[in-house]
Amino acid sequence: MKNIDDILIEVRKAYRLLYVFNERIFDLMKYIESAFEMEFGGGRSMFTADTPNSWKGKFENWTWDYFNLYFYEFYFKSNNAWLSILLQSDTGLWDIIEDIKNEDELNKKVNKVELYNSFEESKTRLIFITGNGEWNVAKIQMLYDKSINKSLINEGVIEKKNKGKIIYKIFEINNFIDEKTTIQSLKEYVNFLKNNNFDKILYKKE
Repeated sequence: MKNIDDILIEVRKAYRLLYVFNERIFDLMKYIESAFEMEFGGGRSMFTADTPNSWKGKFENWTWDYFNLYFYEFYFKSNNAWLSILLQSDTGLWDIIEDIKNEDELNKKVNKVELYNSFEESKTRLIFITGNGEWNVAKIQMLYDKSINKSLINEGVIEKKNKGKIIYKIFEINNFIDEKTTIQSLKEYVNFLKNNNFDKILYKKE
């Protein structure tokens, strides 16, 4: 069994590793902003509350509320298109919950990380979402659809009568490991959009 000093060393390593990971994600988002010639419009936590600040925190907050990038939306916009990219850092919780809309089930499991799917089987993903409809129309379906959450890579179109359509594509983060794979993945995404009759987002880096 590790002693407390060894455990605290691992904690410090984990925080520094998170810093490097987050920095890499920010660099990737900057690259996408440039490649698609879109403007970064900010972001928000998709699962937790924003980190409590200005003396507003309370002990009833989830511990996850202090880890905003656990599941985070980066929002981009141009004159004729919008793009949301969701960073899902760990699918472990989603993998074990049958109905994440069930607040009782969610609250029973969210703070019990020992119940989460294993590190090896869980995934780290980026979910690209755009379309000519309202983002909120499809948001609940996007996040709670088990067929999406259980898939390693998935894609599709959600259409609502008189509401337009939402187009989504999921990539594992491994597809953005360096510049070469990033370019390949972004071009694959643009081609996917074109195949679904959406040409408002183009790769313009070259």
